[in-house]
Amino acid sequence: MSKIALVQFKASTDKKKNLPKILDYIKQAAKNNADMVTFPEYAMFYTPSTQTAKQVAQEAETINGEFVSAVAESAKNNSISIVGTMYEKSRKKDSVYDTSFIVNKKGEELFYVHLCERTDQPLRDRKQTLNRLPEDQKHLYFSSPFFPGFVQRYPEKSNLKK
Repeated sequence: MSKIALVQFKASTDKKKNLPKILDYIKQAAKNNADMVTFPEYAMFYTPSTQTAKQVAQEAETINGEFVSAVAESAKNNSISIVGTMYEKSRKKDSVYDTSFIVNKKGEELFYVHLCERTDQPLRDRKQTLNRLPEDQKHLYFSSPFFPGFVQRYPEKSNLKK
C-alpha cells in the first residue's frame, strides 16, 4: 500500500522563503517512508487579493524554472513523488496560470495542468466570455456564488461582495 504525505503550511508572499520549507517537507516525508508528498495551492507563494495579475506575473516562472527544478531535484534525491502547485508564466502579458504538476521519484516531470488563468479581466467581460462558449466547453470552466465568471479564480474582494 502506498503512503502519501499531505502538507498544509502557511505560505509566505515571498517564494524564496517558501522553497526551503517545501524542500524540508519533502525530506521529512521521505524519512517517514512516504511514497508521495502533496502540497497545497499557493505553495510557491501566497497572493493576497490586493495583488494584481501583473504583480503575480513578475514572480511567476516557467514549468522548468528554478522552483520546479528544485522540487524535481529533491524528489530524485529523496526518492519520492511530488504533487505541487505553482504560478506559471502565460504567453499573455501580465497573466499567469495556476498550475499543478507531478514529479516522480526519479525527478522526472510526469504531468502538469493549468487549473485556471489569473487575469485582471473585469468580471463582466469574463461572464460574457463564458456565455459565448459552446455548451460542450462550458464544463471546462467553473462558476460558483463565490467565484463567478470565467477563468479567474481569484476575483477582487469587491467582486466577492457584489
